[in-house]
Amino acid sequence: MAESVVIVDYDPCWAQMFAEARAGILEALKESQAAVEHVGSTSVPGLAAKPIIDIMIVVPDSAAAERAIAPLVSLGYEYRGEVGIPGRFYFAKGQPRTHHLHLYPCSHPEVARLLLFRDYLRASPAAAQKYEKLKRALAEKFGNDRESYTQAKSGFIKSIEAEALRSFRAPESI
Repeated sequence: MAESVVIVDYDPCWAQMFAEARAGILEALKESQAAVEHVGSTSVPGLAAKPIIDIMIVVPDSAAAERAIAPLVSLGYEYRGEVGIPGRFYFAKGQPRTHHLHLYPCSHPEVARLLLFRDYLRASPAAAQKYEKLKRALAEKFGNDRESYTQAKSGFIKSIEAEALRSFRAPESI
């Protein structure tokens, strides 16, 4: 069954929700040298978004990622495998969904890409505003089809990533 897409105005509580989740994750993964970052639209102040907190966890290697599965499941996150991104360990939490976890080894290319996109939107209110306008229009068009909504955003996201690479150097990793 396709999931609906609902975009809501920015909620300052998202930062606190991330901070609380981050604290629990760091405690559960204290032996793994994990870095935990707030990514996705809820990490950009002022940006409307689906009210789901996207969290990226970066660990030293794939073995550390494998070891992180059980502790994250014990926190209530449901492990779902790669879900279309090879090398990613993906988790979801909540009904309705409240959190997404994207767990990567530090060498994974998605680490730098997600940070670059987030940091550019934080630094460029004009780009964030364009992204919000697009997301609202696509949510109206694809409100009952999350996959089509996500695919329809991909061209814009790639253009923002290209602009970000021209504007400032991509993060190496965390």
